[in-house]
Amino acid sequence: MPDFTFLLLHVQDHAASAALYHALLGIPIVQQKADIAILPLRDGVMLGLWSRATVEPESTGQTGASEIAFAVADVATVEAMHADWSRRGLSIVQTPHR
Repeated sequence: MPDFTFLLLHVQDHAASAALYHALLGIPIVQQKADIAILPLRDGVMLGLWSRATVEPESTGQTGASEIAFAVADVATVEAMHADWSRRGLSIVQTPHR
């Protein structure tokens, strides 16, 4: 089973969103760049707040689009999981990207 490691939200203003989550949850902003901020949640899970205007690959979701990341062994595992989840009929908005 893959390890859940990252929750990435596409936001209008990453700095304002980071300040809000910092204030609401009392967690530090551990990294802040021109278009993304990272905050630790718990048990190795990180919260990423990425500007919708610069997210790569370009966001194809509506307002509030998000991503959930899992740590896996290698690219082949990513491809196998994507194929499996597609066969199960899950709605996958974007194909895997490096």
